Amino acid sequence: MIDLKAYPFSIYLIEGGETILSAFPRELSEHALKSLKSRKVNVRLNEPVTNITDGTVHTKTNIYQGSTIIWSTLLKGQGIGQWMKNEIKNGKVAVLGDLT
Repeated sequence: MIDLKAYPFSIYLIEGGETILSAFPRELSEHALKSLKSRKVNVRLNEPVTNITDGTVHTKTNIYQGSTIIWSTLLKGQGIGQWMKNEIKNGKVAVLGDLT
């Protein structure tokens, strides 16, 4: 097993929103945040990433440099009701005989 204490490194979790895991209940988000901090993860909230270049992460307020950058994002899909709002009547979508 590798002794990671022998290697100086830092882990940053940069989140653009007010909480991590915002799709989950607040208690789970708070538990995850405490757990990460107890493991010495540097959590940065309300700091949206604006650009990533080779070895560098740019946010609105900081620039982070590192040899390994892992990027992850959550994309929120748009519900069918939003782009078909004119087609929905009484909670039902009108379709043709061939179901189109």
